[in-house]
Amino acid sequence: MAGQEAQVIEIQLVKGIKGLGFNIRGGTDNEHRVDDPGIFVTTVRQGGAASEDGRLQPGDKIVEINGMDVTAVEHYEAVQAFHTAKDLVNLKVVRQPYQDGDDEGDAEAQSESSLGYLTMAALIGVVAVGAYFAYQRYSKAL
Repeated sequence: MAGQEAQVIEIQLVKGIKGLGFNIRGGTDNEHRVDDPGIFVTTVRQGGAASEDGRLQPGDKIVEINGMDVTAVEHYEAVQAFHTAKDLVNLKVVRQPYQDGDDEGDAEAQSESSLGYLTMAALIGVVAVGAYFAYQRYSKAL
């Protein structure tokens, strides 16, 4: 997709009962993309304000929240900007055109995250089973 430039999109969302309905990752303290400390949309949940509006997409980089520049803030600062916002949230996002070689984004990140949780669950299971058998063995010895 050579020749395409990034789009700047201004989106106004109204917080509803289900909230804004999207997740973010990134920040200067936890980069989501290499060499880019920005705040990125990772998922848009069905039924939330972002889904109902239809413009916000996974991979979009949020550059402003209600006029606050969030291009170089820690993750918690961006989260706080959303939490302290009233019912109306004005976003300015940048959408890069997809190019071969771009990070696969959310599917890969979610897959890695799920794999991490599964590994942790398996490890906890092994430790629990080991503790159970050790208890059984030593309780009979007493």
